[in-house]
Amino acid sequence: MQKDLPSPQPVKLSAMDEDILTVLLGRKLYGLEILDQLNLDRPIELKHGSLYPAMNRLEEKGLVSWQWGDEADESGGGRRKYYEVTELGAKSLSEVQQYRVGQAKSTAKALCKKAAEELGFQSLAELARNAGVSESTISRVIAGAKLTDNTAQKIIEAIKSQNYSQGWDALESAGRLVYVLNYLRNHLAHLRGREALHKFREEDAERWDKNYTKISHKSQYNLIERIDLIPISSNLKKQLELIQEFCKAWKIKHDFCYSKKISSILKQNLDLIVSSIRLAAKKGFYVEVKETFTQIRHIAHLCDEFEFVADISKWLIEHSFNHGDMPTYIKAKTTLAWTLSSNREAEPLREAQELTDRVWELLENPEISKKITSEDMDVVAIICELRLRIPTRLQMYKHQSLAINNFNNLHRHSLLMLNKFQKNIALDTRLKMRYQIPLQYQHGIYLYTIEKYEEAKNEFQNVLYNSNLIGWDRVEQGSATWLATLTKKMNDIDSCRKYLEKIDEKPFLKLRKISNKIKNEISSNY
Repeated sequence: MQKDLPSPQPVKLSAMDEDILTVLLGRKLYGLEILDQLNLDRPIELKHGSLYPAMNRLEEKGLVSWQWGDEADESGGGRRKYYEVTELGAKSLSEVQQYRVGQAKSTAKALCKKAAEELGFQSLAELARNAGVSESTISRVIAGAKLTDNTAQKIIEAIKSQNYSQGWDALESAGRLVYVLNYLRNHLAHLRGREALHKFREEDAERWDKNYTKISHKSQYNLIERIDLIPISSNLKKQLELIQEFCKAWKIKHDFCYSKKISSILKQNLDLIVSSIRLAAKKGFYVEVKETFTQIRHIAHLCDEFEFVADISKWLIEHSFNHGDMPTYIKAKTTLAWTLSSNREAEPLREAQELTDRVWELLENPEISKKITSEDMDVVAIICELRLRIPTRLQMYKHQSLAINNFNNLHRHSLLMLNKFQKNIALDTRLKMRYQIPLQYQHGIYLYTIEKYEEAKNEFQNVLYNSNLIGWDRVEQGSATWLATLTKKMNDIDSCRKYLEKIDEKPFLKLRKISNKIKNEISSNY
């Protein structure tokens, strides 16, 4: 059902009107979806009681229209009103936005670029991405909105991480943030003929610094309280959305924070996750399976769900090829190769090697490599690691030998491939190190297999330092395990005991079992 549009005339928009039109522009959403989008970055959530009067007001002005949905049979509930922006609404939104920017647009852009560079970033958009907040949130803070402690903590973490090589701590990062925000508020307010509403002070930076550690520690606890178990939905697509929210909230994709608590909570939810993805694959929900599996594949593997990971990888290989979706095709082949490489038998290892070689050839194709984005960089890193991991494991389990010159060539080519993509894709410093460390790790294992223990020890000490620097607990504990093994072989028992203590500081049970075995051997012989 749609109302007749009034004659075009100048329309005044409130801030909320503008937000609603922006959310709806180019799509149709029902009320709850609109509310969810509006509340993404708001410190105080809007309620239904605020939304629907605004929607009625916009409809009366001819800026939005609506029609009934036809989902009642599927959901078993009432029909929904789907809203969309009218031609007049789109025009009014464009006029308001152009009016606000006006002649100051190029000047404001230059100011923001300069401010971002002060913090070590190319743009405020890059800062926002690294901080895990929306660019609009930073824009609103610059325009005078309140900066919550939680958002400040995320931004300070991003600034600190970007400038860790310069020795910036949380206080230094907070102080720089205060300076930059005041700089932008003053200059942009002047361009608009206004006075800055509020200036941040040194006390704000000191308060953020004091709260930084406390908020960091509390954030994981609060998350545990909020999403201990994934909610269950009778709607399969909604269930997959809830799983994705869970994975994103726990930062599961790159498993920096894969602690004992996260492992425990994930395993509580694995039956739901696995059954939902399997059912979605059976129903042919390609996009939903692809997006959900992308989030969960690494940790499902770490939880020993090898059969599930392999099955869905094979399903995605077939369906991504049929959809012409090359990035997903590469991702699925890479995931299957990694799963097979976890085996000790020759046949699956050689199958993994064949898959890796095929993906490597695809990545060398300029037309295909252009389609690789920052979201796909973990796949490039895994393939580069597999080029070293698989032949090393084949040698470790006596299936074939690998001369050191051949390994060095593989190592060099993997580094070149990784650097080529990292040069063309913007990544934060932490992720760059995340993708480099596994090559060092595999180099250390290879040196161990050819009994070059001193060189292997040096490589794993580098891994230990770098993984600690970025907070990658699992790899830090793994490198300490290798160092304990190496120092025991070298009869350096004092160093061995030191590394055993470090293993026990971390949460991964499998690695602690290895440390206990080494402890027992030391106790028996020394």
